[in-house]
Parts: sequence; C-alpha cells; structure tokens
Amino acid sequence: MNREEIVIKIGEIFKDRFNIMIGQKDFNEPLVGSEWNLLSSDLVYIFFDLEKTFDIHITEEDIDHECLFTIEAIIKLIMGKELSA
Repeated sequence: MNREEIVIKIGEIFKDRFNIMIGQKDFNEPLVGSEWNLLSSDLVYIFFDLEKTFDIHITEEDIDHECLFTIEAIIKLIMGKELSA
C-alpha cells in the first residue's frame, strides 16, 4: 500500500470517528493539540481503528516512540509495519 492509499484510509477513520477532514489539517501537528483538538482518550479509538483497518499490531514499543502523536507518525508507522510484514 502506498502513502496516498494509507492517507485515504486514515482520512476515512477520522471522518467516520470524529467528523474531521484530514486534508485540511497539518499532518505534523500533535493530534491532541489545538490544530486537531482531540482528547487523549480519542487516541485509544485511533489505536484500535488503525489495527483493524490496516490489519497491524501496534506494540507498546511503537507507542513509546509516539507513533500516535501526529498523522505523519501514524503514516510512518503503517508504512514500516507493511514493509516488515
């Protein structure tokens, strides 16, 4: 899956879950910051939605590396998981 396809799927998650259109946002801004305006508890939903949508396992180590901190970090995480699969 290429970057564009990943972005589209992430966009669907954010639209369905939070009614947020990611194309209008900065992918490098923190998801819990003022740009995205999400709560830290929302990251739990994102975690499970990503695992289900992309059929990946997000480890504790991934979380320690702030993989859910920004959209850009999420994209890199998914691309890395797919390369190692």
